[in-house]
Amino acid sequence: MNVARQVMPNSLVPCDKKVITKKLREFLYTKRYLIVIDDIWTISSWNSTTCAFPENNLGSRILSNN
Repeated sequence: MNVARQVMPNSLVPCDKKVITKKLREFLYTKRYLIVIDDIWTISSWNSTTCAFPENNLGSRILSNN
């Protein structure tokens, strides 16, 4: 929830997934991050989730456990 407040500090009201994805990508673009994802079982779910994380060559990693 802390990341959500940093990405969208003015409110946490539900909004369009495209807006959230764009804001998250902008927020993470200059940062190094570690994301751990559990229970993703389909390629389409993986693709729709990972599109929010930029490839910024800062050593960031995404780990998946299924």
